[in-house]
Amino acid sequence: MGQQQLLLIIVSILLIAFAIAVALSIINAQRVISNRDAIVNDLNDIVANANQFKLRPTNSGGGGGVYNTSRGAANNYDIPAVMKSNANATYFCTVASDKITIVGISGQYTDGTVTVTVNVDGSIPTWSYGEDFK
Repeated sequence: MGQQQLLLIIVSILLIAFAIAVALSIINAQRVISNRDAIVNDLNDIVANANQFKLRPTNSGGGGGVYNTSRGAANNYDIPAVMKSNANATYFCTVASDKITIVGISGQYTDGTVTVTVNVDGSIPTWSYGEDFK
């Protein structure tokens, strides 16, 4: 083989290695985005559940217009057990008198968190993302 043919083989191998590296990077980025989107979908379901609690009258076990009732902590909104954890993340909520904050901590990425805060007046939720999901 001549030097020109060896040079072409080396350049071809480098290009293929670069293409594989780019493809793996794209696949990993898609996995991160997919996990973040799944957590956002789960959080939307939990927010809908919390709003159902808020709208339900207190005599029916609801919040009577608030997430944080005056009947004690045991009567405040809490995420249902079936919604607290799944393959996407583990979910926690903090209830205040005027808002509820729900955090989803990814089961796949250490700094992967999504937080949503919903005011009791029903205004637009505030979303924030952890380092892996930015």
